[in-house]
Amino acid sequence: MTRTSASGHRGGTFTVRIHTFPGHIRAEVEDQGSTWDGNLDTAQPPHSLFLFLLRALSTTCGTRRGSEAWITWFTHCSVLN
Repeated sequence: MTRTSASGHRGGTFTVRIHTFPGHIRAEVEDQGSTWDGNLDTAQPPHSLFLFLLRALSTTCGTRRGSEAWITWFTHCSVLN
């Protein structure tokens, strides 16, 4: 994932936040930005494979604007409740 963003450069960073709740999680990934416009529906390679998997495996997902770039988030509900 970081290959396609400024986070993939020397000294780059990205942040993963995971919030746990009874029966589901919400996770966010924030990197240092790229040319991507944050639209999940129109994402093109190299972003599209990661986002395709995210959309297929998550219960809900989306993006929101962060301080430097887009934050991609998803929720996943447990079937083990």
